[in-house]
Amino acid sequence: MKASMSKVNRISLTTDLWWSNEQNIGYMTVTGHYINSKWQLNRRVLSFINVPPPHSGVVLAKELIKVMDDWAIKNRVVSIIVDNASTNDKCIRRLKEDFSGKQNLSLKDKLFHVCCAHILNLLVKDGLSVIQDSIER
Repeated sequence: MKASMSKVNRISLTTDLWWSNEQNIGYMTVTGHYINSKWQLNRRVLSFINVPPPHSGVVLAKELIKVMDDWAIKNRVVSIIVDNASTNDKCIRRLKEDFSGKQNLSLKDKLFHVCCAHILNLLVKDGLSVIQDSIER
């Protein structure tokens, strides 16, 4: 899979943190989204790792950098999609600082922090709850 990823020119990442209450363990998933040479959208889970507390922006940024380095995609990332948690804001700020000093970001980092996915999900859930009775029928 790493060989096929080496042919990808641009990749977008999504990441989310999940907490297991039963095990008291935090997990981070990183998924890569890219279009291949046949213009087909692809999605691959690049990492599912245990992230010990504290789940600060600095810790999350370090984990994301490890994933990007492991997959050798750091210079091809065009966007990172996260939810609207404050730690994600700090994580993205840290990544922007790290990236801007070392390489040129696509579109001058305009698409590097997109936090609307979680908000959009909440809006859809709220809208569906209004018509839940109709849906169940």
